[in-house]
Amino acid sequence: MGATAFCLLLLQLPATAILCSRLLQGPSRRPPLLPRRAAPPDPPKIERQSASLASVAAPDRLYRH
Repeated sequence: MGATAFCLLLLQLPATAILCSRLLQGPSRRPPLLPRRAAPPDPPKIERQSASLASVAAPDRLYRH
């Protein structure tokens, strides 16, 4: 059991050394750039809607009893 524990410690030493060195170096990432201004949205498209009097008046005629 002693030899197994010793082997595990030897395996953990390089990983611990790498972790500690990276922690001591600090963040390697640059601060994020400022976001670009978004382009103004396209103006809404206005579609012409035509309604005839017959189509508007038709439901009234259908529902009269």
